[in-house]
Amino acid sequence: MRRFFDEDGSHYFGLIDEAHNLVERTRDMYSITVTEASFAAMKKSLKGLEHKKILQANRKITRHINKFKKDNLEEEPVILSEMPSVILNAFNDFIVAGQDVMRNESEFVHDEFRDFFFAVNRFLKIYDFFDETYVLYFYEDKNGWVIRLFNLDPRFNIKRGLGKVNGSVLFSATLSPTDYFVDLLGGKKESPLLRLPNPFPEENRLVMVAQNIETTYRKRDSSYEEIAKYIEAFVKVKTGNYLIFFPSYKYLESVLMYLEDSASKEQYTLLIQEKAMSTFERNEFLANFEANPKKTIVGLAVLGGVFAEGIDLPDDRLIGAVIVGVGLPMVNYERDLIKEYYQNQELNGFNYAYTNPGLNRVAQALGRVIRSETDKGAILLIDTRYGRQPYRNFVRSLHSNYQVVSDPTEVSARLSAFWYS
Repeated sequence: MRRFFDEDGSHYFGLIDEAHNLVERTRDMYSITVTEASFAAMKKSLKGLEHKKILQANRKITRHINKFKKDNLEEEPVILSEMPSVILNAFNDFIVAGQDVMRNESEFVHDEFRDFFFAVNRFLKIYDFFDETYVLYFYEDKNGWVIRLFNLDPRFNIKRGLGKVNGSVLFSATLSPTDYFVDLLGGKKESPLLRLPNPFPEENRLVMVAQNIETTYRKRDSSYEEIAKYIEAFVKVKTGNYLIFFPSYKYLESVLMYLEDSASKEQYTLLIQEKAMSTFERNEFLANFEANPKKTIVGLAVLGGVFAEGIDLPDDRLIGAVIVGVGLPMVNYERDLIKEYYQNQELNGFNYAYTNPGLNRVAQALGRVIRSETDKGAILLIDTRYGRQPYRNFVRSLHSNYQVVSDPTEVSARLSAFWYS
């Protein structure tokens, strides 16, 4: 698509589907990491090459980064107000020498060389945008030094890209909360906004909320058995295909132990999402969700994973989903940097870094259940937080007449009425 953006794009108009993904994808595209591990692999791949300029550039990178480490790494990570000019110059020297290697020494150009070359090249290009919407930091892990240029606020890069075309429409079934997405997708208060009601019959969907189980990291150890009971109550009422979404693989595996030990396990077949699945394995997983099933299939998956978005299981290929938790991303250094950045903008930093991305994950997962006007399906949300704001408003936006349940027996009763009355 370079032809749309490298030249005059003012006679083009952008139609952007699944726009809820644009925030995180832009943040990823305008962030870059350069590591000692990739640097070492690149140097090893050039063993035997006598090329004065590339060898000099590699020595400069090593020398200046080692000096920086000696002078600055009392605490980690080190946040930098700018990139040391000597390291920038060494990176530039490497790119110039690397281009010569690619032109004239092609037998030495392996994946290790390309990976480091393009990482450094991207770093230099993205560094041109470096301002208060970025954070540049340096730290060491078990494999050596890491330089990370991280885009805290992607809205300006989105605006810059969309500003090159004549206009654009961004759309998605899950642009909620609206204010959050309008802001981060480069919109303004006066930007035209169209919200359409769910086109599918509300009576075809049952939404239940179990607000009596805490799934926070500190409390989840005591939740596994009870969640397994809720899942069994959810899938036993009607033979069919179900997906159960967990906050993490560890949570999934912990609940799985109780499901496998259950006396009811013969009534259903368990399918487990693995951490690294090939395209073939993913297709094989989904192929189990057949129309007119004769035995219940229960797929255990992870929120934000490959089965929580972009899959289409219409009609009775999927008739129910359980969401454990509220989808919050894992607490980490960069998420906390995002929180602090938006807090300094006098916004709710926690919502921007954690709550809103989490709710969008939940909305995407739930969107797998009802795919057409004739689909009928049930949803169970499990977490005490769904009884508080902003989560309660989120549930209400899904289904105005959602039902609060207090135990697995009540889940079975509500489902019996939904499916058979």
